[in-house]
Amino acid sequence: MTVGYPLNKGTLDNRIGHLMVSTDEILADWDRLYDLITSDSGSEAVLTSLGYSSQDVALIRAIVFGFHNLSQVARGKSEQTPANDFFFYEKMVRGVE
Repeated sequence: MTVGYPLNKGTLDNRIGHLMVSTDEILADWDRLYDLITSDSGSEAVLTSLGYSSQDVALIRAIVFGFHNLSQVARGKSEQTPANDFFFYEKMVRGVE
């Protein structure tokens, strides 16, 4: 008897498929957020009127731009050289860095 999920073709196929779809959806969500942030609706004036400080707006933009860039690299629409830690700001926001 094994503990946990059994590894077989079906479970592996399901897991791979789930991760592929989830990754695509998450990257598409970052792209939509990028579109919002770079539109008039996401201007610094609008974001500060929502209660964000200028520093908050800069951090939000850095996070969104970084993950949009990751999406573009993942889809083969751009290259990333040199290597980039796409999770740099995410770790900062979570208090890991």
